[in-house]
Amino acid sequence: MRETGRDRWGGASGFAALAVGALAVVFERGAPPVGASEVEVAAFHGAHAQALLMQSLLFLVSSAVFLWFVGCLRTHLTAVEGGSGRYAGLVFGAGVGYVALSVTAQAGQIALAQVAGAAAPSLVAAVGALSWALFTVAAVPAAVMLAAFAALTAGSPAMPAWLGWTAAVAAAAQLGLLAGVVVTTGPLAPGGWYTFAPYPIYVVWLAGTAAVLLRRPASAARSGDAAPAGAGR
Repeated sequence: MRETGRDRWGGASGFAALAVGALAVVFERGAPPVGASEVEVAAFHGAHAQALLMQSLLFLVSSAVFLWFVGCLRTHLTAVEGGSGRYAGLVFGAGVGYVALSVTAQAGQIALAQVAGAAAPSLVAAVGALSWALFTVAAVPAAVMLAAFAALTAGSPAMPAWLGWTAAVAAAAQLGLLAGVVVTTGPLAPGGWYTFAPYPIYVVWLAGTAAVLLRRPASAARSGDAAPAGAGR
């Protein structure tokens, strides 16, 4: 009973990460126009410095809670997978890498907000570019985490089929962010509309996975009782 309770707290942490992240989105101010000058970039971030700092604070809290969720998810997926737990380990390791890069990117945004009003525009633009780069490369471990989850749950009665497909689509969408490494104009460029497009899919995956962990703890997965999770397939 105590183990089941801990498992369900793990599921609840997924919803907590979503809730804090949603609160952080309230402070979203978009981004400077694609191709903006250094002066325009500095002015934009200087005007929104307090909102950026509050957003970073909330995203850091959300990242901490998500890290807890990923640890609990590994236990659940190991029980589902059995054996060596290879894919469960991939989900966990890539999830930790995703959090690490995301937190580092938030450090860049904090520095950006703090220097935007006083530093030279060229320095502000450089810090901003570094922060965007970190957010972009964080898509690599995010995509691996989601792809490993999709591979593990494919055909498994322990997870709803739609959840695995959602993870696969979310993984592909994350990889699309890497276009920002070489594209400097248009929707795929950093700050273009595609920058924000993958996250609704990711939110659906996270909410669905957290719901499964709440409804069907790892102890149930080990017992082979697949009915609760499979009912919605």
